Amino acid sequence: SRKNLLERTTDQHRDILRQHIHHALAEFFKYADEPWQQMLLNIEAERLEQRLLAWLEQEKQRPEFTVIGTEQALENPHIGGLQFQCRVDRIDQVEQGIVLLDYKTGKVDRNACEGNRPDQPQLPVYAVLRDQDQTTESSLAGVAFAGLYPKKIGFTIINSLPSVFSPSPKPLKEAGAESSSKSETKRKLNSAALTPEEMQSKLDEWSVSLTRLAEEFQAGEAIVDPK
Repeated sequence: SRKNLLERTTDQHRDILRQHIHHALAEFFKYADEPWQQMLLNIEAERLEQRLLAWLEQEKQRPEFTVIGTEQALENPHIGGLQFQCRVDRIDQVEQGIVLLDYKTGKVDRNACEGNRPDQPQLPVYAVLRDQDQTTESSLAGVAFAGLYPKKIGFTIINSLPSVFSPSPKPLKEAGAESSSKSETKRKLNSAALTPEEMQSKLDEWSVSLTRLAEEFQAGEAIVDPK
């Protein structure tokens, strides 16, 4: 949770990250017989540590959240007659509902989830499947890519309710020590947010386009139709 994140020092964060990084790379070290191979893995461990420390700094800027699921499989994942195998990278609980996150180490574009043939359909698929699940109680509050690309570490928000990823900005004259540019960035994030009704409308729009694509795929349609 954000609460636990803020209660720990940077050194404590670093110790936790090192434990996980060591565990992740242990299998590779078994086969690193040459000194240069070990050096390369040590460099990779340092790179991961610095990248993830930078990511935790991004998480600190968010309003309160609690991670309630990682790599979580969705129940009864069917769209347009197709069965999917889906594991959501991460699910957060926030005050307004549920947030679905998909980690990316490369460049991402929020428009990649839009249109009748989205280039990156996984988040819309997760959102639609979860919306169809009658056992879920919390409504969808946001979907976003969690970007670990070195030149752009942070959230690429696809859709969200207000103040899910950034606190509501203060008026510029009340911002105090906070810079006007930082406050303006928060303002832009929230100005692009949706109302609950607009969020449901977006889910319905995704459902229609994904169902059509699934039905065309199942029917074997393969006409040459470049975007």
